[in-house]
Amino acid sequence: CPADIQGASRYTQYNWAATSCVFPQRDPPPYDDKNVTYKVGLNYTPGDNLVYLFYARGYKPGGAALSGTFEPETVDDFELGYKGQLFDGNATLSVGGFYMNYKDMQQQAFRATTAFAGTVPYNVGKATIQGLEAEFNAKLGGLGVSVNAGWVDSKLGDINIIDRTLVPNAAVRAPLTTTDLPQCAPSVAPNLVVGGCADYTPYYLAASGQRNIYSPELQWGITLDYDIAGANGTWTPRVSFSHTDEQDINLVRREDF
Repeated sequence: CPADIQGASRYTQYNWAATSCVFPQRDPPPYDDKNVTYKVGLNYTPGDNLVYLFYARGYKPGGAALSGTFEPETVDDFELGYKGQLFDGNATLSVGGFYMNYKDMQQQAFRATTAFAGTVPYNVGKATIQGLEAEFNAKLGGLGVSVNAGWVDSKLGDINIIDRTLVPNAAVRAPLTTTDLPQCAPSVAPNLVVGGCADYTPYYLAASGQRNIYSPELQWGITLDYDIAGANGTWTPRVSFSHTDEQDINLVRREDF
């Protein structure tokens, strides 16, 4: 062990009775993947209007963390929409609907395996997101009107997570250490010593059926302005108001999140 073992960040667990140090934070394993994304669409343009329909495959690469590798995230996106002009070109309207099916969704969360315990990115499960979006803009004389709205219905699949803040340190750490022990293998009893294991089973929470994070159900806004001609130019007073429903920013559902 180095002389200043307590100041060496690489050494996070100590076994003072042994002649060597414990290295629980191994280098991440190598990782490589590749994928093909694509989009197939159909457009119809009667006059100054556009009606569109498309299917697209989205892809987020996987990677490696201290807990091991995690798989790519994919999404199948189906969308149908309309864009056009109204009132002799003085207004535009856009309306669209979408349905997205996520597989192997990646999230940053606390994970406990038989080799590691800590907050890392990993594949938490599936999710579906569907909704409607609309935007209207018009200029009627000196009056300008802009309205936008979005409605989203999202649902997480079979996802179980650990709220680490609810886990007592004494239940998952060896005495006088600051590193969480890995999950015990099946039929292995917890052993809270350096190199041992802990049981996180009582601290799992089911997130299945809940909203996806960063997915408020309703968002809308409106802006009104009016052009007033003056001697030295045009004055345009404007007022705006917007609303966003509450949303979660963490898979753990708590008020402070």
